[in-house]
Amino acid sequence: MGKGGGGEPWRRRHVWSLVYRLGAGLGVPALSPVVPLVVGGEGPTLQLSAALLRGGGGGAEGGGGGFGTGRVCMHVPAIRPPTVPPGTCRLRVSLTAAHSAADVDALVAAVRGSGVSLLTLPHLLEPAAALPGGYARGGWDGTGEVPLTAAQLAAAGATAVVLAGATARSRL
Repeated sequence: MGKGGGGEPWRRRHVWSLVYRLGAGLGVPALSPVVPLVVGGEGPTLQLSAALLRGGGGGAEGGGGGFGTGRVCMHVPAIRPPTVPPGTCRLRVSLTAAHSAADVDALVAAVRGSGVSLLTLPHLLEPAAALPGGYARGGWDGTGEVPLTAAQLAAAGATAVVLAGATARSRL
């Protein structure tokens, strides 16, 4: 394969179809094959990551029981402080051409079944805003910094995405 990666374009198309499927399935911004699922606190984030690795979302029926017709173990690492600001812990989903639509559907079902509410951070809707110099003014407040405190996130329009059947922040 030469420069530009034109050797197998079906792989790129397949990965992007998975990105769109995951974003639509969870109602979160999915702008690249690396999709952050922002949970918030460290505890629920670590618990959901562990439940996915055990083979299920760990919903109300108990942890690690799997879902569907079989157990599907997924390595979806938790990202937490100091890598990300407190209160914005997330799961890092990394999609590749080796994944299938069924893999993405299983992940969507597991996360939805967990009862965890996902957050949408404003800078994830427009990634350029998070870069130094962000918008023409230089980020949200002209400094190039992204708001990170709970008050700043609320003022900037951060919203919780409540998944179907979620009755609490986390039931893990």
